[in-house]
Amino acid sequence: MSTSSAQKRAAVMVITYNQGAFIGQTLDSILAQKVEFPWEILIADDGSSDETRDIILDYQQRFPARIKVFLREKNLGTFRNTVRLIEEAEADFLAICEGDDYWTDENKLQKQVDFLSQNPDFVSCCHNVLHLEAYKTEAPFSPRYPSEGDKVFEEKDFLERLPWIIAVSLVFRNPRHFDPQFSEKMHSFLEEGTMPLADWPYNFILSKHGKTQYFDQIMAVYRVHEKGLWSSAKQHTQTRWNFQILNAMVRLEHQPSFIHRIEATRETFYLPLFLGYLRERQLGLALGFLAKLIFRTSWSYKMRKAKQVLDFFRNKQT
Repeated sequence: MSTSSAQKRAAVMVITYNQGAFIGQTLDSILAQKVEFPWEILIADDGSSDETRDIILDYQQRFPARIKVFLREKNLGTFRNTVRLIEEAEADFLAICEGDDYWTDENKLQKQVDFLSQNPDFVSCCHNVLHLEAYKTEAPFSPRYPSEGDKVFEEKDFLERLPWIIAVSLVFRNPRHFDPQFSEKMHSFLEEGTMPLADWPYNFILSKHGKTQYFDQIMAVYRVHEKGLWSSAKQHTQTRWNFQILNAMVRLEHQPSFIHRIEATRETFYLPLFLGYLRERQLGLALGFLAKLIFRTSWSYKMRKAKQVLDFFRNKQT
């Protein structure tokens, strides 16, 4: 279908950095979509030093009416690159497919945009995906989640629904059309320090504006590989990132009951952060989280976790 219309119904945002080995498959899977409305592909390359830029520029030359390319002059990081691309998107509905993932259902975009168009009380929808562990030689594919049927997530379910929302599966209403402070809220997460990924923050903001539909259908592949930003990070680093996000959520949240739930979730991070900083021999940070563990958690919680601490020190001695 022609995309000559100035206003696109949907835009697929491709965030990429040094993903030359995968970006062709990503773009081919998106271009294979069967769609009945005006749409476009927005590619934001974050200063790649491999062949990624050459590949995406070749695709743009071959599909100039479909593809727009934004070449960042310097590396912004995934978080800032994602926020910038959302700011540059004008379509009513946005989808995300990072440059190492790909779609497997040619009707995915049409299905999800149709659902949101017909259900104004939903702000986003997502689905199950195949988990591809690229370093495995046998059985590398597996469903991300067990088949449990479709689900509806409301704002109160935000903390529980987060693991079910994988970026490659998500289609959402353009937040700039209904939340004029979206960019300001996103950038406020950076006050907590390095923020590598944007999906938790923007899903948190979206949750304030409507429900999320989860479809128990596999329509995409989420690739785990040694160069992936999240999958290549140490567990302690992943824990620290999540804790920083929770800190920002507490500052942005206004409902006391939900603040209490976020704080309760945050408390579960004190012990792994204490032990993680001990392993890295950052004693000042470790002692800070030990103090939080002692003074901000219940006695029963401390007793349940005491064995984990003892095991840690026993292993250090052997």
